[in-house]
Amino acid sequence: MATLKVSNLSKNFGSTQVLRQINLEVSDGEFLVLLGPSGCGKSTLLNIIAGLETLDDGEISIDDYVVNKMEPKDRNIAMVFQSYALYPAMTVRDNITFGLKQRKVSKEQTEKSLNHFSKMLKVDQLLERKPAQLSGGQRQRVAMGRALVRDPKIFLFDEPLSNLDAKLRVDMRAEIKKLHHRLGTTIIYVTHDQIEAMTLGNRIAVMKEGDIVQLGTPREVYSEPVNRYVAEFIGSPSMNFIPVTVEARSGKKVLTLTPKGQSSVEVPAPNFLNGHEGREVTLGLRPEQITNLPQWKDAIDVHSIKIEVEVTEPTGPDTLVFTEINGASVISRCHPENMPEDGAVMSLSLSMSNGVFFNPDNGERFQ
Repeated sequence: MATLKVSNLSKNFGSTQVLRQINLEVSDGEFLVLLGPSGCGKSTLLNIIAGLETLDDGEISIDDYVVNKMEPKDRNIAMVFQSYALYPAMTVRDNITFGLKQRKVSKEQTEKSLNHFSKMLKVDQLLERKPAQLSGGQRQRVAMGRALVRDPKIFLFDEPLSNLDAKLRVDMRAEIKKLHHRLGTTIIYVTHDQIEAMTLGNRIAVMKEGDIVQLGTPREVYSEPVNRYVAEFIGSPSMNFIPVTVEARSGKKVLTLTPKGQSSVEVPAPNFLNGHEGREVTLGLRPEQITNLPQWKDAIDVHSIKIEVEVTEPTGPDTLVFTEINGASVISRCHPENMPEDGAVMSLSLSMSNGVFFNPDNGERFQ
């Protein structure tokens, strides 16, 4: 296990700046997820850490030792790729132990490591097969086994589950999390899937166009997004964004919410919006904050609101209800029982306690 520090790292491909002054510290045994859309620079950052790509400026340290000019094989890092990168002509046994043989590890130690990790990853019955004879999940386990037997300081995962079907992705997520708990290894994991990020990481670095926009725990990036970009990227379904105007009424600051075809509801504006009277701001509410779930009825700062149901989407444990408030499309997360028909009117509880507000001009959050 090891600590990692990235200081003022920048990378250009020709005239295109891919990474801008990245600063990042990963603690010993931490599971850090680099999250962002395609082209944001997350895989490039991972490749630079691995030594597969050079940097233009900045510094990378592993356990306080600068590794900028160190070859990938000397950094004691193992990487698991999206494409598995297994040798098709080799058996599972040879694929897993290939790196150990290259490093001239003793046969006894090689066999001991092979037996230990092949059983842990449940591929011990597949050792004489070749990659073409394996399922996608089995190939990914073999790729992980090849990384694990090396006993590296840091594991790097580059979108390892994106080629798997939905159910297998869920299963493999659980396997990776169990593995981290069991070994206590330092892991840096790249994904564009926010569900993977939320379920796996101790911390998430949300990236956009070569910058780390927010670095925090899953709870922090979900409940306290620094701007609209993070709020929109994290969460499924995404956060609702409702335009509201800060108004002064009888010495109090209020916001008016008007569902399509229904009566308006006034809710108190938070104190940090004082001085913004007459100004439009964007209210951010998660779908579970507009709901008919019973636990919300007695919560603090909850308001009753009637909405017209445009369409519903049953998901099993809950039902998504689509409506419109202040001209914006809104999704609420509701209990699946006794749902009204499309076009009907239903009463919901709207919780403002975890509502967030954004500047509509630049997307930054008011605090």
